[in-house]
Amino acid sequence: MKRIGQAVPTPEAVSQRQLWLRTLRSGLWYLPLVHLGYPCLAPWSWARRAVAMPAPVRLAGVGLISVGASLTAASVFTLVQHGQGTPAPHDPPRQFVCRGPYRLCRNPMELGNLLTLAGRALLAGSPALAIATLLFGSTVHAWIVLVEEPYLRRHFGLEYHIYRQRVSRWGWS
Repeated sequence: MKRIGQAVPTPEAVSQRQLWLRTLRSGLWYLPLVHLGYPCLAPWSWARRAVAMPAPVRLAGVGLISVGASLTAASVFTLVQHGQGTPAPHDPPRQFVCRGPYRLCRNPMELGNLLTLAGRALLAGSPALAIATLLFGSTVHAWIVLVEEPYLRRHFGLEYHIYRQRVSRWGWS
């Protein structure tokens, strides 16, 4: 019920709010899968083993976590704000996005998750997390090459073709 003096939300504001709620819901399954599920796939006998890591290596792990989490957050924000969709495969962006972190890398969200997992492995000195990071990287690369890129070629056509020629898959050539 509208109160006196309360602004009526515009349809744009309502749709943005709905978009952010959809993104939050999609993140509730995706982020735990990446950050909890993949580490569980590492060999159980290695789960409690830790390698003593020197302080500079652990500090590098903290740096990777910070950079990775920031890159993932910026990627999600850019997709939602400019793509009018979510990062979830079942609710993809409706507009092609090649700004923000997507100017430098075609898959910045996945790169951010990979950096975060690698940072956790270094910080913890965990071979199990290192294996989980490798599993994640291999799985994501296969998904991108076999599923996501063909979808983007079909859905966005020439625009995606030009983007692929200009921007590398992982941010380095």
